[in-house]
Amino acid sequence: MDGNRFDKFSRAIAHRTSRRAAIQKAGAGGLLAAAAGAVGISQRAGLAQGNDTCTLQFYAESAVGPDKTVRYQGALDFSIGDDGSIDQGSFTDQDGNAFDLVGQAVGRALSLRISLAEDKFLSLNGTADVDMLLCRGDIEGTFGGPRMRDLGTWSASSNGTPNHAPEPSPTAGIQSGNGGNSTSGNSGNSGNSGNSGEPTQEPTPCPPVDCGGGPFVQNPDTCECECIQPYDRCGDICCFGGAVCASDNSSCACPAGTEPCNEVCTTSCPGGQFFDNDCNCTSDSSCPSGQTLCDSTGMCTSIDCPAGQQYDVPSCSCVSICPPGQMFCHGSCTDIVNDRNNCGNCDNVCKTGIPCIAGTCECPATMHYDQATQMCVA
Repeated sequence: MDGNRFDKFSRAIAHRTSRRAAIQKAGAGGLLAAAAGAVGISQRAGLAQGNDTCTLQFYAESAVGPDKTVRYQGALDFSIGDDGSIDQGSFTDQDGNAFDLVGQAVGRALSLRISLAEDKFLSLNGTADVDMLLCRGDIEGTFGGPRMRDLGTWSASSNGTPNHAPEPSPTAGIQSGNGGNSTSGNSGNSGNSGNSGEPTQEPTPCPPVDCGGGPFVQNPDTCECECIQPYDRCGDICCFGGAVCASDNSSCACPAGTEPCNEVCTTSCPGGQFFDNDCNCTSDSSCPSGQTLCDSTGMCTSIDCPAGQQYDVPSCSCVSICPPGQMFCHGSCTDIVNDRNNCGNCDNVCKTGIPCIAGTCECPATMHYDQATQMCVA
């Protein structure tokens, strides 16, 4: 490292240390002044009073993706280094199961990575209303995981229940499947926290409402179907990240020079390159076993189709191997339009005397079913 670079590095380290000391001094002084004017005020000043560990009450809810509506609730415990690094911490759910976390805190910005199980993570980004070194106030943000396309929002607070968290009840809370506890602080073990379970879905306090799937979700506060941030409503649909709503509110489109990738408008790749599953541009056209490159999206797509279906290259999806009006039943394509033994579906047998008409067990329009004779009569 040359002399100039070393000087800049030294000044940066000194600035971080001085800033932390100043915030600690200001935070401690403010609390002492408040304590002088009132009795019984909480002494919980977090890191600013010299407490090595910051404790926040945490709530998160997944809104889209494979784990839609899964909730996470409990406590975040971590310590912040002089450079803002979080090398040691844990998320403890309401059942007492602990999961390792690491991250970074810079000013009001907080980024965390919670290890739920091997290769299963929650990646959180949020903004606090005060400097994170004070460990006070509220924090809110978005998160992804534990699986691809999972997306949700989260909040945390040092003052009790975080924003948007449901009221506690005897049956509500996060459960961690079959897992045992991990050891907090062993957060550098390649993401394997030692806990074999994952949080499971918590019942919603609102009456069941069909929001139609996709980005529309039920707001636990209003019980109405809404678009989750950063999605924006566009008529009867939600525009995903960065998309523009058409003037007639009928569709969303990415701006010029961008294209959809994992439900976010992403800068298009140069010619000859395409997005991988993490939306990085790559020229490597190879895909993992069981997947193939989809020309329309430039992403690897599964070709593992269920029985009776085959992979369709133009649509990059699994389609039926049978022609219209037939279904793959017991190893062969079967007529489901007129076959009374497979009427509308495999093994759907019509009652005695009732034919299969257009895939439905029913008598002709001018006739009705006579139970005594078990026949369709005029």
